[in-house]
Amino acid sequence: MIQQTSILSYTELKPKLGEKQETVYKEIANHPKGVSNRELSLKLNLPINSITGRTNELVKKLLVTIKKVDYDPITHRKVIKWTIF
Repeated sequence: MIQQTSILSYTELKPKLGEKQETVYKEIANHPKGVSNRELSLKLNLPINSITGRTNELVKKLLVTIKKVDYDPITHRKVIKWTIF
């Protein structure tokens, strides 16, 4: 569930985001425990390179931050789990 403050922040930022940035931002907001780029790619049915570009842009805009570094059971690698500010 998205908190009211997140909804207000998103409403203020919406005009400043591109279509794919907005899609990725909304999906990250739906995962309060964090979500990895691979998970975003699967959920949004977008290529991983499209997701990583959008998450990097959202980080630069100070809209997304690292929630934690976790272990991905599929790839057996450490991954970043993203969350919104």
